[in-house]
Amino acid sequence: MPTENKTVLHFFIFAALVVILAVVRSLFPFLLFHTVIELAAIFISLSLYQMGTQSYRFTKDHVLLFISIGFLYIAVFDGMHTLTYKGMDLIPGATTNHATQLWLSGRVLQIVALLLVPFVHTRKISRLYQELYFLFSGAILLVLIITGYFPTSYIDGVGMTVFKKVVEYVLVTIALMGIIFIGKLQVVENKRVLRHIRWALAFLIASELSFTLYKDVYDVLNALGHIFKLLSYGVVWVLVLDEGFSKPYEKVFRKIYDNSIRDQLTGLYNRRFYDSELEHLLAKEAPIPLTVAMADVNGLKLINDTFGHEDGDCLIQAFAEILNQKCRDKDLVIRIGGDEFLIVFQGADEMEANS
Repeated sequence: MPTENKTVLHFFIFAALVVILAVVRSLFPFLLFHTVIELAAIFISLSLYQMGTQSYRFTKDHVLLFISIGFLYIAVFDGMHTLTYKGMDLIPGATTNHATQLWLSGRVLQIVALLLVPFVHTRKISRLYQELYFLFSGAILLVLIITGYFPTSYIDGVGMTVFKKVVEYVLVTIALMGIIFIGKLQVVENKRVLRHIRWALAFLIASELSFTLYKDVYDVLNALGHIFKLLSYGVVWVLVLDEGFSKPYEKVFRKIYDNSIRDQLTGLYNRRFYDSELEHLLAKEAPIPLTVAMADVNGLKLINDTFGHEDGDCLIQAFAEILNQKCRDKDLVIRIGGDEFLIVFQGADEMEANS
């Protein structure tokens, strides 16, 4: 299946998951919905990290690696946000304000992971420095929250603070600017990567706007914001899955198949391809005229014995090149083995083939 079709399939599967979560929201208490959707987001982030870091060994894609490492630390903040959420009562002393601060920290890291892609692509930053960057960034945010230096973001009985709303709007503005300008960048050759990042930013904007409007942490708009957040994660997940695994494996299998039907010395089709292709051509309901000609290289054994097999190979390669140049694009030039070649003239009778 082509990669583009796989992308559509993956996204529809993910959208179906979101619909299921929306049904869960309508049937079950909000706290259960929130826990399920956050656990899903954490799972996606961790799988992103696993896919991105594992595929880096053979793709050497610094962009996918950077995004994947970023989502590992996003998963950490999402996990702490889930544990401190109102009603969980799992961490002594944790408040709704802490949960909101952890949420904001996760969104800051998400914006960074998506918008620094062009910089990472041009600088080819090593994995160690990428890990250290997110480690120190996450540590600073966490220390600010624990020590109380992170500004208050939510007050029980009052709602979101001005600081929280301002940060959300700043993130929305930055993401919107990213959508506008990132598509114009020429430094990233793979435009599909930029397209996915723009979609991820669009869903992030929708999520952040939802979180500026809710009155209570159990509000419907809060639930909508979480769904948009999951969609944003899903777009990135599809990107890393396709670019990190599907495309590289398609290239590998395509190369394996190509090697199986090509002669290694000349690059022409081999006997295996000839047998299968001829059978296919003859099995057509409306068969076209076919003419098969045979050619060989006279004196190849003498050249091998006199000058060596390397010179003999050069002669075979030169002869193969001549055959390719003299034949039409739709004709098949095949090396059967040794000094023997076949030319399959498609749509040509014997007279046309001779001409």
